[in-house]
Amino acid sequence: MCGGFEPRVAVRFEEGSRVTDMTICYKCAEFVIRSSEGLYQSGDFEGEGRAFVRLARRAFPRDPIIRAIDVHHYVRTTFLRDLEPAPPPSEDRQR
Repeated sequence: MCGGFEPRVAVRFEEGSRVTDMTICYKCAEFVIRSSEGLYQSGDFEGEGRAFVRLARRAFPRDPIIRAIDVHHYVRTTFLRDLEPAPPPSEDRQR
C-alpha cells in the first residue's frame, strides 16, 4: 500500500451471516477487503478506477469531495495482490 492508506469509503456486503467489508482509499487508489470468514485481500484499482469512482459517487451523490475526485488519476495502476489469510489486527496496522 502507499504508506498513507486512509480509507474514506467503506462498503459492506451481507448474505445471511456472511459479511464482507471493503474499505477504499482514493488517495492511494487502493482497497482492502475482509470477510467474516477470515479472508483478506488488498490491491489497487487495476484499470477499474472509473468503476470505483462511480461506486462512491452513487453511494454519496451530494458529497463535494467525492464529486471532485479526478477519475483520470486512477487509470495508471498495478495488479491486485493475491488472496491471503487475514493478518492479525496489530500486523495489519503496521502495513
